[in-house]
Amino acid sequence: MPTDAKDRVRLQREARLLAGWHEVRTWVPSKKDALDVQALARERRAKASLGQPTIGKDMVPKNLERMLAAIANQGSPDYSSPSGPILDALSEIAAEGDVGDVARGFQLFAHAKPTNAKFVAAHIPAKILNQYVFKHRGLLASSFFKWESENQGWADELKQALRSPTAFEATVGAMASAIAKA
Repeated sequence: MPTDAKDRVRLQREARLLAGWHEVRTWVPSKKDALDVQALARERRAKASLGQPTIGKDMVPKNLERMLAAIANQGSPDYSSPSGPILDALSEIAAEGDVGDVARGFQLFAHAKPTNAKFVAAHIPAKILNQYVFKHRGLLASSFFKWESENQGWADELKQALRSPTAFEATVGAMASAIAKA
């Protein structure tokens, strides 16, 4: 948790850079030019908050629609968390077995709302475990607990792979296969 405004700004900057955003600092010759640049920046941030369709180009169309709707619904009072819509959408996609689209959906969200990405990423391991491993694959909790005793870092491994759909899919697949054998 950030301790002061300077720390909060540093963490937000890091989140935006991780999501692929670019920081621009420039000098302009007039106050009007400064206002124009600020207006353009606001417009581009608003456009980014709608999601980056090129990131979702490889997603199943219904999953892309689901994610874009969830991003647009970010902060809805219908949820106890501002990221509730995205967390629900990722749960549904995981329960349907499309772990590649979980990662792609996360990337889409992280680009649109980079300062919430860390919060959402922290919830992905539980979504994969409950919705994919238990619900979709039908694996037993007892098998998971046996496997987990030797794989304590599994949640961090999933979060690390999250920014690459191919790596995420492979990591989740290997994890589920190992749990099935436990």
